[in-house]
Amino acid sequence: MTTEQERPPEAQSSMSSPMPEDGNGKPAPPSERRGTPPEDPPLEAALAFLVRGWAPIPLCWPTSEGACGSGRGHQGNNIGKALLLGAGYQTLQPTEADVRR
Repeated sequence: MTTEQERPPEAQSSMSSPMPEDGNGKPAPPSERRGTPPEDPPLEAALAFLVRGWAPIPLCWPTSEGACGSGRGHQGNNIGKALLLGAGYQTLQPTEADVRR
């Protein structure tokens, strides 16, 4: 087994213990690492998507009255499902900073 000092600098971690993985060799989302419920479940889910290499897609949200919460006036079955991005969203490569905005 190779020790941390024997690894090349780019392969050395800054943590003394390994980060829990999601089963696919990628780091688990922050809420799973801490073992506590996330403070912002949608944000945590979007960040977990990024960690896995998936791009989260922002959608409108329903209000407690069942209306569209984005202010764009989506109706009926589109409430909570309508995209908040325009054309070309499929080619975006969002960063963590983009998701947190």
